[in-house]
Amino acid sequence: ELPESIGELRQLRVLNVGNNLLTALPEGIGLLTNLEELVMNSNQLEAIPSFIGNLHHLHILIANSNRISTLTDELAGVG
Repeated sequence: ELPESIGELRQLRVLNVGNNLLTALPEGIGLLTNLEELVMNSNQLEAIPSFIGNLHHLHILIANSNRISTLTDELAGVG
């Protein structure tokens, strides 16, 4: 489990949380507005959270090997 306080790392550009058996991501990730790359592969996520749509600088999103079956409309504004 990731702490909600991860959202305080506002200058973070790359976040790799792959291979951690995560079932959810904290909403604080949506505050990482400078994030360019998010790696969250090989977890147990069932959806990509809507707050990912807040990450307007995100260019790379790696989410394979999860339990994700659909993508949300919020992803249209990413990158």
